[in-house]
Amino acid sequence: MGKRKKMTIFLLAVLCILAITPMTADAAKLKKVNVDKYLKKGRNYTILAYNPTNKWVKVRKKKSVHSSRWSLMLNYGGTLTVDRSKLKKGVKTSWIPVFMYEGRKRTTGYIQATQVKLAVVYNKKYSGNRIIDTAIKTGFRYLGTPFVMPGASLDHGIDCAQFVAAVYRAAGRNLVSWAHTDNLQAACYEIFYQRAQRTLSKSQMNRLKPGDLLFYLKNDTSGPIDHVGIYIGNGFMINSSGHYGMVYPNGGVCLKRVQYGNRKIVRAMRIRGF
Repeated sequence: MGKRKKMTIFLLAVLCILAITPMTADAAKLKKVNVDKYLKKGRNYTILAYNPTNKWVKVRKKKSVHSSRWSLMLNYGGTLTVDRSKLKKGVKTSWIPVFMYEGRKRTTGYIQATQVKLAVVYNKKYSGNRIIDTAIKTGFRYLGTPFVMPGASLDHGIDCAQFVAAVYRAAGRNLVSWAHTDNLQAACYEIFYQRAQRTLSKSQMNRLKPGDLLFYLKNDTSGPIDHVGIYIGNGFMINSSGHYGMVYPNGGVCLKRVQYGNRKIVRAMRIRGF
């Protein structure tokens, strides 16, 4: 048998093996999801992707399971804003494009669509109250700022209480002279309090309004109150967090479900006058 004929047979054998070998997760088939119902709501709604499980979720730099990823993964309740410009109506997708921040620099990463759930918040007007609406919109502009304790700079580093005070101050309401969770509680009245670490009931969730302050215990289930975030609607909040990391996506100025990691709300309060 000639060398050329042997080579032809060899190549055909290789092709047959490739044809029957299972494809990688990229080529095969990562499950696709339909995102039309979120895109159809229009740009007055911010699409959010959040981790609904206790399994850490990887954020890839490209749409591939073999792509490099950000070193920090998204924990339970961690939430990212979706880059809707990279999604198309009528086209199912295996990857959800999400905004990632390195400091204040924004770029797009990708999460497997089956590893997150999607939701929306109305962004044209978070609240009918101008101060609350402006405060929340101000907070969104500083996503990615790292957590610093103590810190008071929306640009370079800030802690949770200073963040709340700073965005409300920028909106025209000076809540406290010294930003601390104790002082912020004194500036509010109570919506509900539950020392036991319970999942919020539907009636409790329905009582929350954008702009409300949400308070958490220092050690998840014990210790004094030492963390605060701002409710933005639909079960989400914006905060400057340092409990599960100092930088985005789990720390710094970021978005979360109101119940995240091992933390559950112990006290929900509304700013006096609102």
